[in-house]
Amino acid sequence: MKNSLTLTSSTLALLVLACQPKTRTKVVEVPQKDKVYNFTKESYGEPVLVPVYDPACNSQRGLGLSNGIIEDAYMGIENLSVKTFIGEEVLDADTEKYINRQTYETEVIDPGRPVVLCRDASIIPANTQEGAAIAMKADVDQAFALYEAVKDPGTLVLPRLERVTLNAAQLEKQVTRVVNKSEEATEYTSHMTDNAIFMRGERPTLISFPQSEESKQAKLLGGVPLWNVDGVFQHEFGHFIFDSIMNDGNMPFVSYQKYAAQNPDLHLFHTPSSSLKRIVETPALKAGFQDFVRSQDFFVGSLNEGFADLWAYYTLKQPADMFNISCFAQNRNVAAGAFYNGVSKSWDETLWKKTFQTEIETDLAITAEDPVEECSQPIFSDIHIIGAAMAHTADAVFSAAAQTHSTMDTSRLKAEMSLVWLKSLKVSEEFQDLGGKASLSRILNTAVGTGISYLKGADKTRFCAVVSSKFPVLVKRWKDARTDNEDVSGVVSFCSL
Repeated sequence: MKNSLTLTSSTLALLVLACQPKTRTKVVEVPQKDKVYNFTKESYGEPVLVPVYDPACNSQRGLGLSNGIIEDAYMGIENLSVKTFIGEEVLDADTEKYINRQTYETEVIDPGRPVVLCRDASIIPANTQEGAAIAMKADVDQAFALYEAVKDPGTLVLPRLERVTLNAAQLEKQVTRVVNKSEEATEYTSHMTDNAIFMRGERPTLISFPQSEESKQAKLLGGVPLWNVDGVFQHEFGHFIFDSIMNDGNMPFVSYQKYAAQNPDLHLFHTPSSSLKRIVETPALKAGFQDFVRSQDFFVGSLNEGFADLWAYYTLKQPADMFNISCFAQNRNVAAGAFYNGVSKSWDETLWKKTFQTEIETDLAITAEDPVEECSQPIFSDIHIIGAAMAHTADAVFSAAAQTHSTMDTSRLKAEMSLVWLKSLKVSEEFQDLGGKASLSRILNTAVGTGISYLKGADKTRFCAVVSSKFPVLVKRWKDARTDNEDVSGVVSFCSL
């Protein structure tokens, strides 16, 4: 956890005057004749005010944070998003399926202003607009440096990353309107808090959101805003890398493009249980969620989250206690072999059943008087939890393969393996035709195959022991004649399983 924020004199020397922000409004709507609904309102979650440290700096010629991979950094941005779900179905032209009619609109309330520093960065408090931006920049620079270190040797062809924008402590009010088939309507108003997000598109953006009053009082997430937690924005930068690789070249990864287009808000650092509860309580939302869970899209999303966790882990040099804050300490720690509730992250019968058979209501029904205890419970319908299992088990085989390269920096080598894993999946032309279980199998089989490619004739005894212990259910599938086409990496033959 960060106690102070500093920029070195050499970094400050590179800073340039910031420019004015660009804004845009996106509207996606299914046409329907106008109706007027009487909305019942319900609100929850209030953001903690994040002050500007040096208001006078706005009228001075301060230094901006635009250099290196950072194109711009802004503060004071305020948005309003309105999602309307209507309890009647229309035919979706893209999927040729009937879906619940919905509209989505965003409005920029305040475009904010560029972050500029007129005083020594080392004295700026962490919980200020400027402090949030400085912390985000330091984490992003670190994650980018690892990418460049992997890219430099030229052994792996990687895309040149675009520059990214940082939005610090952004205020975002979210209104969800739900209309049932009887045309009774409810409006839920909330603020985006206690989270971080990567927004893909023409202008890749990393956003931090304020802490909530509720989280601050209950000491959730360590009791601090997430920009003060090591690994959060290294993770979000991992999403940016994932997006860049999957869209690179003339043959983008079709399965990822489909997932990203249909799930634009699934790059959050975590899924609050309150959001999942709202989904299961609202039929119009629940129907779409049930279609998503355990589909190929769900596992592509889980892979995205797992890779982002790995990128944070390798950027931070594989700490034993990554995300060592309440609600995350065990579930999202790559080094931890089990979730908070004791369920193993290895792909055994228990985890397989949790992944494919557990109803979300079952996980959400686990309550506790202590809010920290309750928020720590893993929800197996959440892409972040399944992604955490992917990250832990992929790292296990990468670690076993890395043992044969004792003279190399392990974090850098395993970061390279994680990128090879993604690129191998991307060129798998038939992936888009796989179902949910086969998609998960292919993702994990490719991780093992990546490890095999790095052994290069070295003794495979320890490596194959790791495969057997971390993927027991998958090994059975890969050996089964009915699913033997899933072992595209030849794991069974290589390890004589």
